[in-house]
Amino acid sequence: MTTIALVEDNDDLREFTALFLEQHGYTVLQCEDAESFFETNVPVSIFIIDLNLPEMDGYSLVQSIRASDPEAAIIILSARDWDDDIVRGYELGADIYLTKPTNPAILLSTVRRVAQRHSGLNAQQVGLCVDRSTQVMQFDQASCSISASELAILHRLSIAGARGLERFEMAEVLDLDLDHGSRKAIDVRIVRLRKKLAALGCAKSTLETMRGYGYRLNLPMKFTN
Repeated sequence: MTTIALVEDNDDLREFTALFLEQHGYTVLQCEDAESFFETNVPVSIFIIDLNLPEMDGYSLVQSIRASDPEAAIIILSARDWDDDIVRGYELGADIYLTKPTNPAILLSTVRRVAQRHSGLNAQQVGLCVDRSTQVMQFDQASCSISASELAILHRLSIAGARGLERFEMAEVLDLDLDHGSRKAIDVRIVRLRKKLAALGCAKSTLETMRGYGYRLNLPMKFTN
């Protein structure tokens, strides 16, 4: 059974959300703040995190969870609906950002989606392995060297997960301004990276172009030092 950590300091909202999810077959670990979450030793598959938490805020908690578990399924559920807040949430590692108030049916659908992705990743062997120190990428028995920028792209794509990276995020990874010239530079790097992935035997769909949005990596990755 999938266990969800629900980190929310509003008692009424936390209890209502937990009851709703439990009625649909999930085990819910209720935490009023980050500290109470860290005190638990229960294995968790999905995290639902509010941003306005006392002491350690939700952003810091998301960042901490993502750093310790690159494959964690993280949903931010917050009343903060400014674009800057949403962008920051994704940059720190959230898979999905929902704004309050959220229809319970939408939350349930989101939980089911990330649960399927999480179980799918766990069922697969890690496909791509990247050694940060040597900048070598390996798939099955084949390997090749990658540039520092390609390493940065792969790392951010792996963190973004199913959401993928928007073009402006890709430009930030490469320290570029999002203009016509940078779009060309991004395209060149993506083409080169795709050629390397193909040479290793990866499927053509491994590095997917999301039309009108950006790019997504469709293969689990493991990074070593």
